[in-house]
Amino acid sequence: MDVQDFRRWQTRMGFDGRGGQKATAEALGLSVAMVRIYENGQNPDGRPVNYPLTLRLAMSALALDVRPWPVG
Repeated sequence: MDVQDFRRWQTRMGFDGRGGQKATAEALGLSVAMVRIYENGQNPDGRPVNYPLTLRLAMSALALDVRPWPVG
């Protein structure tokens, strides 16, 4: 996965317009700052970002309208 894949997912989900970073953060359970890092494709120190498996799975679940497993 790379930055283009992340941005394509945001567009597909409707998170690419105004308020998109906040909507992305809320949907994925991330901070807006982390969404910005994923959108830029670089960590603050300039290293390429790693898109972890948990993030990619969450993105896939949301794209397929899979709801979180119930608790309790």
